[in-house]
Amino acid sequence: MSELPNTSKAAELFGKETVKRARFNLNLKGFGGQKGNRKKNASGALSKSLDYKIVKEGKGVAIEFEGNKKYAAIVEEGRKKEYEDMSDSET
Repeated sequence: MSELPNTSKAAELFGKETVKRARFNLNLKGFGGQKGNRKKNASGALSKSLDYKIVKEGKGVAIEFEGNKKYAAIVEEGRKKEYEDMSDSET
């Protein structure tokens, strides 16, 4: 990606800052409209799975964010939602 040094540098900074803020948000109590003061990052597993990579795409670059998507859905919606979805698919 040496053809686009400024773009690559900006993408790198954006990816790093986005992951940093996502990890910060996971540590907030009651984040995402949750009641009480329960953190969403109890085990740290989701936070540790967050990452990004810069990929060359045509004449530019793209940022791909990575993480444990299934676990993120459980954290976002709660386990109860996961179990409800499982019981719906079994009937």
